[in-house]
Amino acid sequence: RLGFTMDGRAHVHYNATFSWVKFEVPRAYSREEIQALVAKVQKAETSYYRATDTELYRALEDVQRLDGMAVGILGSLEPWYEAVAIAYGAATVTTVEYNQCKYQHPKVRTKTVDQYWGEADEDREQFDVVLSISSVEHDGLGRYGDPIDPDGDLKAMEKLRRMTKPGGRLFLAVPVGPDTVVWNLHRVYGKARLPLLLRGWTLLGTYGYSPTMVHLEAFRHQHHQPVCPVF
Repeated sequence: RLGFTMDGRAHVHYNATFSWVKFEVPRAYSREEIQALVAKVQKAETSYYRATDTELYRALEDVQRLDGMAVGILGSLEPWYEAVAIAYGAATVTTVEYNQCKYQHPKVRTKTVDQYWGEADEDREQFDVVLSISSVEHDGLGRYGDPIDPDGDLKAMEKLRRMTKPGGRLFLAVPVGPDTVVWNLHRVYGKARLPLLLRGWTLLGTYGYSPTMVHLEAFRHQHHQPVCPVF
């Protein structure tokens, strides 16, 4: 427990039951379904993470459009952020996810985490841009079939570095507020954990973020996720 709380610096909130998301049958989306999502993005509509999506659109316009680029997506329950990448001009989109996905679109490829990291270093694709939206905060908590590890999120950031080409961009969104572990659902990043998460990365800006958030109790449970473009 001390590893997860950073020796007591993070509050622990216990979920009623141990949550485990495992799909026995690959989640399938047709080309038509994905194109319908692309059309929504093109009209600036949002999905589950409404405010985060709006901030992501702003960040992509300000920092890095995706025209002609190879884009990686870390974590995916539906191909919403794949649709965002396509709408913003990506040439190819590769999803890396613990569960199996079957996204049928000519621009989209899917790999499990084991498949991607099981490839030889010289064969493993790197990306011009990686989108990690509401993914890293789950790593190490076991919710999505990942191994239990108090530093799972920090190790995920190291892997994101290896996924991104030299000079490439990562668009990261995680919950921000007072340091909290909502067991076993997610982490909330505050004044102790957020600097560790971003260590070694250069921040290009923040979208939807205020420094006061890490101190305000209201943000401990709001699941507010600013967008941070980094390289």
